[in-house]
Amino acid sequence: SLAPRGNGAELAASADLKGGKLEDLTHSVSGTALVKGPFDLAFNVQGEGLSPPGVVAGLSGQGTLSLGAGILQSLSSAPLRGVATLAGKKTIKVDKDEIEAEAKDVREKITKGIYRYAPAKLAFEVKNGTLRLAPTALLSTGAETKINGYVELASLKLDSEWAMSLTGPGSKDVPPLGLLFTGTLNKAGEIAPAIDTAASSRAAVRVRPT
Repeated sequence: SLAPRGNGAELAASADLKGGKLEDLTHSVSGTALVKGPFDLAFNVQGEGLSPPGVVAGLSGQGTLSLGAGILQSLSSAPLRGVATLAGKKTIKVDKDEIEAEAKDVREKITKGIYRYAPAKLAFEVKNGTLRLAPTALLSTGAETKINGYVELASLKLDSEWAMSLTGPGSKDVPPLGLLFTGTLNKAGEIAPAIDTAASSRAAVRVRPT
């Protein structure tokens, strides 16, 4: 509902969407199907302002995005397996060149391939026109990725931090790999993550026992 309020307007909106397709949603926003899988979306927001952008900037509320099993495009946990292999060489000293080569390999390959995730619920809060995601983990076979971030609704500016970790045997020696996604959602297909491989590189260093 949209109603006059003083010199501006007041907006109240709610939605309960069932059986959506992420490939259609992401394609409509960015022109690229960044994610594939089913989703449900429920939210309630309200706000007021002197202009349409002002109303959006004043929105507050909350909601939940429920994901069925799906696929993230251009993301893969496979490069971390190489780091785990180096980190597992407890009886040898890994030289600097080998570490740097492995770090480069991670940076080049982490955004290639696909990341299959299990069903998950992502809660979010909207306050003063900013949608902030509650910390959430997307679980995959042998890996998990923790996500938090926010979107400024008026500008569609995204700022999101991801931490990908291996799970299962041999994973404790490999720290999470950090990825930072920043950009605007209407150009989401152009967002290239900043990748921090420093911690993973340090994990690969082992000293030959005396």
